[in-house]
Amino acid sequence: MHVTLITNPELSAAAVTLDVSNSGLAVCLPFQLMPGSLVRIDLADSVLHGVVAHSHEWPQSVTPSFARNKVWIETSWSAGSPDSTLFHTGIDFSEISIGQSGLSQLLEATIEEMRPSPQMTHQVSDKP
Repeated sequence: MHVTLITNPELSAAAVTLDVSNSGLAVCLPFQLMPGSLVRIDLADSVLHGVVAHSHEWPQSVTPSFARNKVWIETSWSAGSPDSTLFHTGIDFSEISIGQSGLSQLLEATIEEMRPSPQMTHQVSDKP
């Protein structure tokens, strides 16, 4: 997953998904975003747009409860350096455009399960 600030596309980074809720998702980013900021989230061939609800420092000592694989924690969660600052960021969905890949279909099923009537569109691929 990749999160990009709409007003400053150079402020963009890979994000670790922490949670999906009925209104949006929580991610961990290497930078802080101001509440109200508009963001674009790219996941596989899906694009989600949202509004930052909150962004606060996430202590490095905290690891996600779902991270049972030590190798995954060490490679994906550390953000490259023990001195790195990470930010727990909540994003409310405003628009969801679902692609056709397997990962996108899983995303759609998860969102539909959590949120019965999201405003989703389906992207049509030019590829056969």
